[in-house]
This record gives sequence, C-alpha cells and structure tokens, in this order.
Amino acid sequence: MAATDSPVQNPEYRISDDIRMATEPLTDFAIMLFTASLALVTFAGILWSVGGSLSVTIRGSSFNIPAFMLLGAIVYGVTMSSIIPVVGRNLSSAAARKNEAEAHFRLEMIRLRENSEGVLIAKGEIHARERLFSNYNYLVKAWLELVRQHGLITWVTNSNGAMIPVVPLILCGPKYLAGEFTLGQVIQLASAFVQVQVAISWLVDHYRAIAEWLASARRVSELVDACDEDDQRNACVLERDAP
Repeated sequence: MAATDSPVQNPEYRISDDIRMATEPLTDFAIMLFTASLALVTFAGILWSVGGSLSVTIRGSSFNIPAFMLLGAIVYGVTMSSIIPVVGRNLSSAAARKNEAEAHFRLEMIRLRENSEGVLIAKGEIHARERLFSNYNYLVKAWLELVRQHGLITWVTNSNGAMIPVVPLILCGPKYLAGEFTLGQVIQLASAFVQVQVAISWLVDHYRAIAEWLASARRVSELVDACDEDDQRNACVLERDAP
C-alpha cells in the first residue's frame, strides 16, 4: 500500500483495533435487539388491553382513538428515534477521525523510537518534537470533536430518559380524572409504557455505540477494498509480464 500510494493509511491500527471494535459489539447488539423485541411484544399487549380507547371531542365532533396508549408510545418512540440520527449525524465520522488520529500518532511514535539514534546523530530533536506535538494536537482536536458529538447525543438521551415516565401519566390523565382508570391501572399502564418505550428507543439508547461501531466497520471495509484492489493490480501486472 505504501508503494502504490493507497489512500488507506495506518493499516496496522485497522487490523489490531478497528477489526476488534467492528466485530466484538455485534453479539451484544443482537442480544439487546432480541430482548427489546420480546419486551415490545409483551408489554404492547398490556397497553392495548388495559388502555382501551380514548374518546376525544373536537368542535362538537367525537372521535374514538383505539389503543391510544400503544399509539402514543409508538409515536413518541418513533419521534425520538428520528431525532437522534439528525443530532448525531456527524458522530460516526468524528469517531473515524479520532481512530485515524490515534493510529497516526502511534505510527509517529514508533518511527521516532526506531529512528531515535539517527535523530540524535543529526541533532533533529527539535524537529522531531515539533512533528510529534503537531500530530498530538491533531489527536486532541479529534478527541474534542468526538466529545462534543457525545455531548449532543447526551442531551437527547437524557431528555428522553426524563420524559419517558411523564408521558404515560399525561396520556392517562383524562381517563383517570373521568374515573375510567383506577390508580392501579394508571401505574400498570405507566410501567408498561416505559418498557415499550425502552424497546422502541433502542436506537436512541445505543446510538453512540452503533455510530462508533459503524466508524470502525467502515475503516475495515476500506482496508479490505484496498487489499482487493492491490491484488487485482498485482494480478494484472503478472498477467502482462507473463511470457
């Protein structure tokens, strides 16, 4: 790759770290997604059966909303799941830049260690230090950008966590004040709503981990593509030079 000026840099880091970060979380993602699906199916039935329908009167016209608790949970969950990709749209690229900066800084330190004797003989300590600090500053900037993206995601996830217990109480309020719900039913519906919401908001709660996994997966994919291109290029050269 170095001889062919491949755009893929620091393949050693991609092999040692990115492949690990692109494969290890897959099992956890699959288990959590399966668990969330079971919780969604189980507690959605409670919202459907216990919640019943809600009658709403607007300008003298009455409307009946069936399974309004389940519908409210779905609408709220889909809304939050739609907001998180917009807010965190740059998280994956920021994680990729951070990984690349780490790899480049590690490479510079290895080069400096291997060429330390030559640096001392040539009295190039100042230049070597400046180059190393330049790469370090780039790494710090990449980390700070990733931290900023994490901060944006945290605003959404924390707001979602604070609102989940409140929304079902608001939805149950009209029927509870009308005497159609008992306090026990309100508590039961609120608990089921939270479980359904946790299942629907799986993307919201794990978006940060998914974005970082996607960044490593893309870097691994770029490495594989670069290797395939080199293999094809070498095959063409061998075929051309063959007698």
